[in-house]
Amino acid sequence: LSKTPLNNMTNEDYLHHTTQLFTSMPYANALENFSKLTKGYYLAKINNVNPSELSTTDLIAIADNPVLAKSTDENLAGFLEQTGELLKLKIKSNLDEIGALKDAYNTYKKELEEKGKLLKELINLKKVEITLGINQYKAEEMARHHQATEEIQKERTNIDLQKLAEKTNVDKKRLEIEEKKLQNKSQKSKKEDEKPSVWK
Repeated sequence: LSKTPLNNMTNEDYLHHTTQLFTSMPYANALENFSKLTKGYYLAKINNVNPSELSTTDLIAIADNPVLAKSTDENLAGFLEQTGELLKLKIKSNLDEIGALKDAYNTYKKELEEKGKLLKELINLKKVEITLGINQYKAEEMARHHQATEEIQKERTNIDLQKLAEKTNVDKKRLEIEEKKLQNKSQKSKKEDEKPSVWK
């Protein structure tokens, strides 16, 4: 088993222990203990011990055991180099993902800005529409008021004309009465003149 390539013995529990290492202590300390953790992980594998049943601290302690460590030093050195390359690739992949997220954020931000401009234009158009509606309402109200005023004035004029006509009719009747009185008086005077004089 000690001659087995280390990458063939790597399972998900290795990533779990690595994550546990970097989240349970300061970064500098975790970096210092990373090689010990890796060494302890594969020492446990070589000695038929399941690393998933051990704690991260246990694996670091195993790496400090000189009896167990000697058999894996050469194999471990090669694997650590491979692990370093894998970590570089992982970091590059993470940076690429961050770049993609940044591009997506910028695109989303641009879309929001465009939507904001469009919404602002729609609001301005709505304001203009409301203003036009108010002005139209005012114009219609003024027209209705003007029409009502004209109707009132027309009604007043009709009343005045009716009163004038009634007054004219009254004056006409009075004139006719006066004319009849004059006619009667004239006829009476004429009859008086036609009577024979007593003094003749």
